[in-house]
Amino acid sequence: MISPDLPITKFEDDTLNRGSFAQSLAKVLLQYSHSSSFSIGLYGEWGSGKTSLLNMVLGIVEKSDKNIVILRFNPWLCSDPKQLTNQFFKQMATAIKLKKPAAAQAWELIDQYADIFDAASFIPVAGPFVTIAGKILTKRAKKQSEQPVNDLQDIKNKIIEKMKEENLKIIVSIDDIDRLSEEEIIAVFQLVKALADFPKTIYLLAFDYDVVVKALGKVQHGDGKEYLVVCP
Repeated sequence: MISPDLPITKFEDDTLNRGSFAQSLAKVLLQYSHSSSFSIGLYGEWGSGKTSLLNMVLGIVEKSDKNIVILRFNPWLCSDPKQLTNQFFKQMATAIKLKKPAAAQAWELIDQYADIFDAASFIPVAGPFVTIAGKILTKRAKKQSEQPVNDLQDIKNKIIEKMKEENLKIIVSIDDIDRLSEEEIIAVFQLVKALADFPKTIYLLAFDYDVVVKALGKVQHGDGKEYLVVCP
């Protein structure tokens, strides 16, 4: 008998007794109410069932709380770190729009945030990038504010403010991180740690621990384990 090697898509399909763990993890996500961002790493080798576990957890959450915004982000569909960053924020804006259409200012700001990374040829923290950010945001934010937008941190602060006002809670799953290039792996963790550490935003990150630690170590020229430890 031929059986396709595919992850299960719902809790009822579990035959390996992972359901109790999925329920416990889903309960943690549902009860999380702190104002800070939070990350959970799911470690396992390829084929160990990480995707199936993610599907079960998110399925439970969706059935339990219809107000939570869920984003299943697939970095494999992106060709480089710049596109990965841009598409992440574009998809986050769309997920909020579909679940919470009334939270227009929040998802519109995130969409503008995405355009900054699309316009920039790299992702530094100062210099030419800030100039590009200022030009784009000043032009597109006129409908919401007469104050000029000066830098990346300014729009991020606006996003944080609006997300708090709308009481948004977001769960983001990112799978197969270990199968990305080294540059894309670091881009994912930059997103989680610095660019998208929004309030009440929970990240479920699934990857092979050894592979990611090795990649982070190369890019960071140090111990990749330390980078994972300080990730929020």
